[in-house]
Amino acid sequence: MSAPPSVLAITSRESEFARLAADLAGVGIGACYAGSLQDAVARKNEYPITVVVCDADTVDWEEALAVFQQQEKPSAVVFLTRLADERLWLRMLDAGAFDLLEKPYRAQDLCWVITSALKRPPGRNTLAA
Repeated sequence: MSAPPSVLAITSRESEFARLAADLAGVGIGACYAGSLQDAVARKNEYPITVVVCDADTVDWEEALAVFQQQEKPSAVVFLTRLADERLWLRMLDAGAFDLLEKPYRAQDLCWVITSALKRPPGRNTLAA
């Protein structure tokens, strides 16, 4: 029996989730899918989700951060985006995003970021210094 997922991916494209889930499965990390922010909230209540990966083309990043950081057990939030806008990235990080990956991302980069997020102390959006 496999362990429950620790990563929740929010994207409107199931094919993108399939790639992400396969990349993470390669390093032993389970993931589950949500097609919207509302679906994601319900999923997070079903599973012990530690990291939320959001497709910034699917969800409003500010709303996603507010939702997942204000819960009793906050999750690290990682964004996937096609936008290479450094100002926007700084705003996201300053607001509490754990990290961002520009699409198309490399599988090893995704796995490194998610592994790092899983190691972070609870309630922190960064690793301890």
